[in-house]
Amino acid sequence: MPLPKLSLRKIVLSSKELFIFAIPIVLGQLGQMLIGAGDVLVAAKYSTEAVAATGVATGFISPLFVAGLSCLAGISPILAKRRGEGEDVGKYLVTSIVYAVIVAIITQLLTLLLIQFIPYFNFEAKLIPLIRQYSIAFSFSFLGAFIFQAVKEFLQSFEDVLFSNALSVIAVISNIALNYVFVFGLGPIPSYGVVGLAIASIITRISLAIAIIIYAKKYLHSFSIFTTLFWEITKLSIPIAFTVGMEVAAFGLSSILTGMMGTIQAAAHNVILTLASITFMVPLAVSNAVAVKVGHAIGEKRIDRVFLFIESALFLSLTFMSCSGLAFYFFPEYCLKLFSADSQLIVVGVPILFIVALFQLFDGVQVTLSGVLRGLGETYRVFFIIMVSYWIIGLPLGSYLAFNHHLLARGIWIGLAIGLCCQAIGVSILLKITTKKVEEKLILCNPSIL
Repeated sequence: MPLPKLSLRKIVLSSKELFIFAIPIVLGQLGQMLIGAGDVLVAAKYSTEAVAATGVATGFISPLFVAGLSCLAGISPILAKRRGEGEDVGKYLVTSIVYAVIVAIITQLLTLLLIQFIPYFNFEAKLIPLIRQYSIAFSFSFLGAFIFQAVKEFLQSFEDVLFSNALSVIAVISNIALNYVFVFGLGPIPSYGVVGLAIASIITRISLAIAIIIYAKKYLHSFSIFTTLFWEITKLSIPIAFTVGMEVAAFGLSSILTGMMGTIQAAAHNVILTLASITFMVPLAVSNAVAVKVGHAIGEKRIDRVFLFIESALFLSLTFMSCSGLAFYFFPEYCLKLFSADSQLIVVGVPILFIVALFQLFDGVQVTLSGVLRGLGETYRVFFIIMVSYWIIGLPLGSYLAFNHHLLARGIWIGLAIGLCCQAIGVSILLKITTKKVEEKLILCNPSIL
């Protein structure tokens, strides 16, 4: 069957609709990322060792943390689809929160177990106690983070995104202030060093969770717990969790590998990873927005709107990533100096940032199309694309270049860039296959869309 014909006018209008929906999500995602960037900023003011230690610690705990958060990613597309079918989904708020609490507890316990293996890696001796202390303290911020994310997903299914994402932006400022207080000390509060970063995160995330629950109470229609929704969320989200976990684990392992290369290499890698993650937040937000829009369109059996949102999401993501790539390529030193004035770090970081500039478009494509596939209910095969792209191609190649050809952190990033390119190609092929099947199914239900 032929694809629906998409006029330029329709694409522009749907881009505007998606943009308006995505803007608060973009700000919220940037807010969440900038909380981490604020940690790097304050750590850099404290010491280069602090930057290196928190970067390596993040490499250890991020895969589990982000995988746990991704277990909640199925909430918004599932509830958006039900809302598109006419169901009142306000009754699922308590279920979403309880689900988040269970996942948070499991994730923290697994993280505390993983932390016990830190001394067995070949890190500089002076970094090991800092890595352990920060990791253990940071794990206690999981509960607040998971509850906030679950309620945010719940609100997102209603396309109510302004309040939750505004909270994330406000939290950036408060978290930086708390970082300075607990890292350097203030009045009767002593200096906690790198542990102070984790203490600030705990306070910030618990505050966010309380605030968003109070706001979401207006949708609360029932205190019942619907265990059938648990299994539906789990079925859709577990592949997402494994997929995101594998991707974050790849970057986490890159942090661990650079941690073995010395303080400067590790610190440069951490700063560049922070910069790349900040730009990634924009297409990630578009991905989250398009997952909801596509899920709702599927519930309404509107294949024409599915294709419109695919075109619009790609347009928005690629436009932004083109701009960020140009900024990294032409102004690398300025970008690095936003976080550190260490001349050695900048010398190491500039050639790596050139590599990051070159893969921005591929990164935008892969995350945007992954969001579309999530809205279509396709999450399993994305996992295998990630596994091949990073763990069979990207990381082995990066490690080979880093250690056998002495390219160090630059070699790691070359491998990651090639892995991202493979991933973008893979999800593009998968989307073509999936949309064809969905199109045929929905057109049988609603032939008038042709």
